[in-house]
Order: sequence, then structure tokens, then C-alpha cells
Amino acid sequence: MIEMPWRAASSPHFALEINRICNISCKGCYKKLDGTTKDMGHIMLELDTLLSKKSIQTVSICGGEPTLHPELCDIISYIHSRKIRTSLVTNGLILDGYLLDRLKKAGLDIVMLHIDEGQDRPDLSGESKEEGVRLLRSRMAAAAASRGIDVGISVTVYKENLPGIPALIESVMKSENIDYLFATNYFDSAAFVKQREFLKNGSAGHEARKETGRFRTMNQDIREALSKEFSLEPFSYLPYDGLTAGEDNDLSWMSYYIPVMRDKKNYEIFRIKSNHFDKMLIYVHRLISGRFAFYFKHRSFVTAARVIVNAAITGRFHEGINFLNRAREKDCRLRAKSLVFESGPRLTGKGEISCCVFCPNATLRNGKLVHLCLADSLEENERKNDN
Repeated sequence: MIEMPWRAASSPHFALEINRICNISCKGCYKKLDGTTKDMGHIMLELDTLLSKKSIQTVSICGGEPTLHPELCDIISYIHSRKIRTSLVTNGLILDGYLLDRLKKAGLDIVMLHIDEGQDRPDLSGESKEEGVRLLRSRMAAAAASRGIDVGISVTVYKENLPGIPALIESVMKSENIDYLFATNYFDSAAFVKQREFLKNGSAGHEARKETGRFRTMNQDIREALSKEFSLEPFSYLPYDGLTAGEDNDLSWMSYYIPVMRDKKNYEIFRIKSNHFDKMLIYVHRLISGRFAFYFKHRSFVTAARVIVNAAITGRFHEGINFLNRAREKDCRLRAKSLVFESGPRLTGKGEISCCVFCPNATLRNGKLVHLCLADSLEENERKNDN
């Protein structure tokens, strides 16, 4: 497992919030929905400000629900014109074939379908909510993939559904159309900000101070589950920043890169073991393109090359060759799956916020980069304090 080499100015991803309107209810939502929509001029200015601060490779367009923005396709076209990859994070409620065609024409690279069991939505079918979610993901993924748009799913992970993580991962492995997973571990942002005020003001008791910032992150539980069920280890990670760095379970972000060979019934994975050579390749990509990569389109020949190189470097050359030979059999397809797991921020005993180092999920507020998961709650708390 390697640490991603990003820094503040080279973190390659940014979350562009274009509205604060939504058409469903999510249990884990941390957004303050006030019904506002940014106009095109505001969004262009925000993107220009961002590019003056960071070397961005990918922008995720989010909300609210971004498909409710009347200029969504124009926004994607503008981002695309700046040579930046575009990702759309959407609940998909109004994502029909007509809109998908327009999004593809505008230059959309990947759609991240935010569909999970923690949502109250009118379009679920099936005998259970879990079955309804599975069917909806599959149907929408097929519609997007048929138009040449990459597909991922975005989910919120709650402690009570941690036992279901292996089944979620297996569904991604087996999917013909879903190659990406972004999972955010739930945390109560409002309660977090309130606890921070207690700690800053000296109102919290000794035991609360002792325990704050030393909790076990769900990323550690997820890592152990994937190791036990699939013998997988993360490809890369981002630690928490210096305030709590070095503590146990220091995995703020962790990612997996998994080559998968599948036929109509079964699948087989090759277990990538990341090393210093992989880190060198990350720097080579930046040297060539001028930016680190956050999103990249999976291509079978690239996946095959990565299998061969990784197998050779880690002393498993014959294992890699045998895997690729089986992938050449009739009805087999070679794909790669990218999984990312994000944990929430921590608090120190003094009420200082500790987030992932050089967080790639930043957004702009008043011209400043802030953590997306805390932006609304901190902004609301500052307004209350000013009053």
C-alpha cells in the first residue's frame, strides 16, 4: 500500500457544487438545502478561481441534485473545454435516455449513481428495498454504459450495514457496466461541529476529551472485511493530517485497483500488490500530463500491462501470465475495478479538525478551499456565532 503523493496545489480532484436543491431524501445527507442555484457566470468564475489554486484533473459536479440545474450540459461543456475530466454525482431520478444523450454530447466522462438503501425515493421496485436498489443501479448503469459513459456507484456506509460491504463489492466485481465505487463512511456533521465547540470552549468533560480523535474508523473495519473475504489489500491511501497522523487506523482515504476477468457466470481477480514502482508511475503520469490522475478510463490493454508488470515485480510472473491467458478464453472479458473508501474527519482534544491530508474532496466557499463534508455545517455554525 502506497501513500498518494499529492500536495495542496497538486491534489487532482475538486467537488463543484452547482445547486442546493434535491428531489429525494437521504439519511446521511450533510447538505443544507436552501433552494439556491448558481448561474453559469458564478460557476465559470468558481472554476477559474479553483484552477488558479490547484492542478485539477477531474471535477465532480454535485449538488443538491445537479440534474435539476437548467444549464447542466453547458457546465459540463465548459469544464470539458478546459481539458478537465468530468464526473456527475446524481441520484438518477430524472436521468433518462434523452438526458444521457445530451450529457454524453457535452463531454461527460463518468456518472456516479448515488443510489443506496439510506434513501427515500419513489422509483424503487422489487420484493425488498435491497432488491430495488440493486435493480435500479443495474438498469441505470446499463443505460449510461450503452452511450459510452463510464459508470460508478456512490454509497453512504453506516455502521449497521458494514456486514453488507462484501456483498456490495461482489456486486461491483460481477457487474458488466459498473467499474467504480466511491463509498463515504457516515458521520453526523452537525453533531461533529457541536462537539468541536464544546472542546474549543472547554465545556467537554475529561473522558470526552480523552476519547475524541481516537475512535476506530470504519475504513479499518472495511479493510479487514475485504482482506478476509477477498484477500485484498488497498492499493493506496491518504492519511489524516498532522494533527492526528500516526495514530492507529490512520486511513482517511483508501483505494483498491482490482483487475477482474469475468465470463457470463463467474469472475476471477488478480490481486495487485502496490509498491514503489507504482508510485514512480504516478509521478511519470504527472510529468507527462502536468497533473496527477484521479479518474482514468479503464482499458483492457492497460489493465493487462499492469497485471504483467505487477506480477513480475512481485515475483508472481507465471501467476499473472496464467490469469491473462484465462482472460483470453471465449466469452471472457478483462476489466478493472476501482474502489475508494472515505472516512470522515476527526477532532483532537482541543477541538481542532483533522481531515485527510491534502483532501481531494474540497470545494470552494468564499474563494477558499474547504472540506466538502464539513462546508455547510461549519458555515452555518459561523453564522450563528456572528449573530
